[in-house]
Amino acid sequence: MSIQSFDADLEKYLVVMGVGVDKAVRTIAMDLYNNITQMTPIDTGRAKGNWNTGIGAPDTSISENATTVKPFKAKIGDGLKAIYITNNLPYINKLEYGSSQKAPNGMVRVSINNFKMEMNSVI
Repeated sequence: MSIQSFDADLEKYLVVMGVGVDKAVRTIAMDLYNNITQMTPIDTGRAKGNWNTGIGAPDTSISENATTVKPFKAKIGDGLKAIYITNNLPYINKLEYGSSQKAPNGMVRVSINNFKMEMNSVI
């Protein structure tokens, strides 16, 4: 799916759902964040506890002792800004690309594909 076709499908999705862009962006980002964090495999909990959200810029921090999921930061009415979901642990790419038997297909890729399928079923 190209960026242009995704944008067009997203616009159709918003019309069908009857929501504004600001609310939709935050709702989609929150759903993705929740799905990604839920799918993150747990050994020590450090990977799961290092998912961050940033509004307007990525949060590149690493919490050495984090073992629980942080609350989602973006609120409706923050103004339309990019929402970043990041995890800066050095091994997060290995987890995403199959080093874990608990999430062999990744967390981010699966969550995004699930959203695309949901969006396509709505439109």
